[in-house]
Amino acid sequence: MGDSQAFNIILLILCVACTHAQKQTLSPPYTCTTTTTLCQPGDDGYTRPNTGAQASQGRPGKRGAAGEKGKRGEKGNSCQCDIADEEAMRSLRKTMNTEFEKLHDQLNLIALPSNCGEYQMLLNKNDRRSEELTKVYPFKHIGNLKYDLVNCNLYQVDSDGWIIIQKRYNGSVDFYRDWETYARGFGVRDGEFWLGLRTLHQITSHGNFQLRIDLNFQSGSVKYAEYSTFAVGNENSKFKLTVSGYSGDSDDRMTQHSGHVFTTFDMDNDKHTTLNCAAHFHGAWWYNACFHSNLNGRYNTDFDWPHLTHLSSSEMKIRLI
Repeated sequence: MGDSQAFNIILLILCVACTHAQKQTLSPPYTCTTTTTLCQPGDDGYTRPNTGAQASQGRPGKRGAAGEKGKRGEKGNSCQCDIADEEAMRSLRKTMNTEFEKLHDQLNLIALPSNCGEYQMLLNKNDRRSEELTKVYPFKHIGNLKYDLVNCNLYQVDSDGWIIIQKRYNGSVDFYRDWETYARGFGVRDGEFWLGLRTLHQITSHGNFQLRIDLNFQSGSVKYAEYSTFAVGNENSKFKLTVSGYSGDSDDRMTQHSGHVFTTFDMDNDKHTTLNCAAHFHGAWWYNACFHSNLNGRYNTDFDWPHLTHLSSSEMKIRLI
């Protein structure tokens, strides 16, 4: 979302708030008046408290002699607000504070999305520009407005709540990419793509996620692997992988990569002492020295889940549990 769009949203919300305030008029208006008389003379010539009950008015008696002039009192406040006005002001102030808190929450939710789900759902963002980066504010709920740049245009959720993070099936997208491209994400949301390591970290840092990998092999066999725990660290950790809790009908080829960091051909973070695993096997992964799986390797040759022949397709997806 551009800065001008966010500014227009803020102006719209403020206009709504001002209109709401203008409708909350008071009677009498908020102006200083002389103190109202709370007592009135009765039929016996004495002053009685005004209790609100209306007594029958008697026949006026004879006017008595004028009394002596009293002592001049201290000068009072020339301008004093009615008690009723003060109560109304407090009530309105409380109402407006509540309304502004609601508007503030709505503003944060709309103008400052905390994740890609809010970004797409609330702003109805549905363009196909896969290289566009979006500002998301994952810690806004605690007052921290530090943002992450993620590729929300590759973010999709299927009908069962799975977030698809990687898809390959025909080799139409080159997965031999540099560090920044893997961090940002690439490809086409309705085709082959990689969601992006920054987005993966941003998503998996807000809850417990499971991972499922669906595999189709060139031999025709179909397998799957599920893991009850999946998380990706931040960029300072070099997107360190945490994965465990295997189940499925394929070999377990991910647990051995847990605890390792991401490597690309231009960012060698693997444990191999003599070569860059990403460059040697034409991919990018959480390599050790070098791999037990290579789902981002070159299609038809290095696209592997070893010992079950080469892959023809893969789909990685995660779900909150």
